Amino acid sequence: LSPSPVHAALTPHAPIYINGNDNFTLTNGVTSGSGTENDPYIIENWDISAKNKAGIVIAGTTAHFIIRNSRVHDGGSKYFGIQFVGVENGKIFNVFSENNSLGIDLWGAYESSIESCTIKNSYIFGIQVTDSSKNSIANCVISNTYCYDGIFIQSSSNNVIENCTSENNKNGSGIFLWANSSNNIIRNCVAENNNYGIGGYSDNNLILSCIAENNNYSIHLSQSFNTKIKNSAFTNNEYGIYLENSDNNIIENCASKTVPEKA
Repeated sequence: LSPSPVHAALTPHAPIYINGNDNFTLTNGVTSGSGTENDPYIIENWDISAKNKAGIVIAGTTAHFIIRNSRVHDGGSKYFGIQFVGVENGKIFNVFSENNSLGIDLWGAYESSIESCTIKNSYIFGIQVTDSSKNSIANCVISNTYCYDGIFIQSSSNNVIENCTSENNKNGSGIFLWANSSNNIIRNCVAENNNYGIGGYSDNNLILSCIAENNNYSIHLSQSFNTKIKNSAFTNNEYGIYLENSDNNIIENCASKTVPEKA
């Protein structure tokens, strides 16, 4: 997929709720497609206010679909931007989520993806992934989450987070793995100006070729075992790598330094 023109010719649309494959309809914002892998349902070019209701909710589906080139905004501290619940084969591409309670939420999602999205000013989390596996988050920018983390993964395994930047999440982490989240890969990501750059409370994960800078902690692992941190760089953090009650972890080919203050 190549990006559509960024937010070009967006049309206002009411919040979208799709429950089951039969509800991929024109009324529910579907502009084309038949739901197959080669011809997915397309939901695109919408401007959706989440002021009074979650912006887009897709639940209980197995059909292939893409949400793209859209903006979901202003859910405040109450309403989500986009949520998948029990979804397979869903994609979110080139979407802007701003000022929502939670930017994008995957709950019970499988083989779905979030790609080339911008998530700003979320109240709780920028992106949350719960009880989900074999999903990918790629080429996204997450910033200014108010309460917690830019990307929060819990009870989820075999997911890939790559080429993402998570920044200015002052009260939480750029990326955090929580509660039995194992065999996930965090690759080529940048975490900067957070409390924790990358945080973990899970086992058997891989952090590869990442950059953490200007955080209080570049990487903080607590009760985390068999995690590998490789080929990563940590600059100007209060702490480089902090391990707490964590055993059998591997740190390999990493660099940590503090940049001197300018006179």
